[in-house]
Amino acid sequence: MIETVNLLEEKNHYLEKFYKLNEKELINLADEKYDNIENFYACREGILRMIAKIDELIEQQVKLNEVNLVDEPAIHKKRMIKAFSYKNELVNLILSQDLQVISYIEKAKTVLIEELSGIQKEKTALKAYRVGNKL
Repeated sequence: MIETVNLLEEKNHYLEKFYKLNEKELINLADEKYDNIENFYACREGILRMIAKIDELIEQQVKLNEVNLVDEPAIHKKRMIKAFSYKNELVNLILSQDLQVISYIEKAKTVLIEELSGIQKEKTALKAYRVGNKL
């Protein structure tokens, strides 16, 4: 079980990295700085791949050892409960951050669409004006 607990704690470490990465990028997005967005998503994907690998290792450990909490020392149980609790806390914080990220991106997308629509209207008006002058 100790290996499983260690893996859970390692997973939490990567969730912390994910959270901190989001925090930094939210500052940029709040300032309407989108030049780092591709790198941001690439880093997130890398962290998520590491978390997925750790989840696979945890699953293997559970299958191998058939963890039975009744027979485990109290210290291991406490560490496991603490790791699960902290993981849930981090996941909830990350979900909240992701909603903020989506909101900033949707806002930027809306502004961009409005700008493109305005440019298209200007082009149409300019073409109509040019055609009118030639007649």
